[in-house]
Amino acid sequence: LRIDIGETAEDDLIMGLIRSSREKSESITGLKLMPQTWYSYYDNFPYKTYIELPYSPVSSIPSSGIYYTKSGGNSTTFSSTKWSQDIVSIPGRVVLKDNDDWPSDTLETNNPIRVEFVCGYAGSTAVPDSIKSAMKLMIGHWYENREESIVAQTIMSIPMGSKHLLAPYRTFYKGSIK
Repeated sequence: LRIDIGETAEDDLIMGLIRSSREKSESITGLKLMPQTWYSYYDNFPYKTYIELPYSPVSSIPSSGIYYTKSGGNSTTFSSTKWSQDIVSIPGRVVLKDNDDWPSDTLETNNPIRVEFVCGYAGSTAVPDSIKSAMKLMIGHWYENREESIVAQTIMSIPMGSKHLLAPYRTFYKGSIK
């Protein structure tokens, strides 16, 4: 925008556009850009040997990060000696160790399994430049066009260049997010 922070009465608007562009980029890609803690809930342990996490990049899963509630309401931590964290794959995963199984307890009916994880890039300097460029295109577009733009009878909510810059980072989570 070529506007220095503090030089305009629209600083609040610009900060809001920055947040909105980050949220839109996260929505399009399935990535979380800044470090944040999330909880993912599941109704059952999977038949597979792993649980996929809904957001990437995953940076850590606490050793006490998997909890489940047995029928009757007793909450239990699933021991970290039975699983490992795969923070390299996208999406990140919790993977059973060899010769271990998921608990076979009867579980509560609604969202009995909770996985806590930290995801996002380490900081703004670690976010890929093309994602930051897409965000800048969105911010500039929204600053100049305070309403949906009509270009040759096509309504544009974000510039096509942004979508193209974000496309290589799209992740596809197969589970359901609760």
